[in-house]
Amino acid sequence: MFRTLTRDVHIRCPDQNTADQLAFIGCNPEIEGERDRVDLKIEACHGFLRLFKLGGACVEGSAGFILDELYRLRFEMVRAECPGGGLFLSAGTVTTAAGHIVFVGEAAVVMPALLVHLAQEGWPVTGDWLLIVEGGAARPFPSSLRVGLSALGRLSGRAADIVRSSPRIPGWFEQPTFAVQTSAFGKPCRIRQAPVLHVVVLEDNHGGRSGLQRLDRSLALEEMFKDMLLPGEGRARSLAEFMDLMACADCWRLTVGRLDDARRLLQGLPGVDQDDASSGVWHVDR
Repeated sequence: MFRTLTRDVHIRCPDQNTADQLAFIGCNPEIEGERDRVDLKIEACHGFLRLFKLGGACVEGSAGFILDELYRLRFEMVRAECPGGGLFLSAGTVTTAAGHIVFVGEAAVVMPALLVHLAQEGWPVTGDWLLIVEGGAARPFPSSLRVGLSALGRLSGRAADIVRSSPRIPGWFEQPTFAVQTSAFGKPCRIRQAPVLHVVVLEDNHGGRSGLQRLDRSLALEEMFKDMLLPGEGRARSLAEFMDLMACADCWRLTVGRLDDARRLLQGLPGVDQDDASSGVWHVDR
């Protein structure tokens, strides 16, 4: 089962092996508002799989092909649920009681490793893929954390064990990518609309020292504009809402070396109560 902003999508598979292969898309965060149920059916067909989509159309292919179709379907459903289509920003997110801390920049290794480490330490991590900006606020796209072997290599202890036990798909040279639910670390994942408090641009220091410094807003915006999807209509309005939202955020550059050093630096961001952050109960004074 995976969730969109307003719907719970249940997938009926023909056997357990298929269910295990498609578990990679599974995502079950807590999302505010009423929800509808959607049922999808997959059946075996001449050595392949057949997915019956909404409206009666169907597609056939391998488990990997069907997984891609499910990802595309989920994205289309979420975008249809956003008034005006929404603006989508490639970003990771920590959602505090007062708003989001948004991470952009090097997403392949540094971001998943850092977000898994923060989740292990009790931080309210809510996503690593997309941030949806609409109506002067933002909310994470419902998804699990995607962790490759390079990111896994920077984790240790319980965090690494949780990643290894999560659903996986093979990648290049059979190297797996894992789909990790943040709730696996013991705290619920709650997705909601909120303002953006901080924008943190990530750079990799490959296990060395971590450092944090203020960043000019124009440089942070330049990084965010690299991977942004505007709606089909009302682009000027959506971009204006995005600029208004980011105008209230503090911008930083975080050089990520040792993960726990990076965590301590983030814990010292202005407005973050360090005692509450270390206990995983977040309050931010602005």
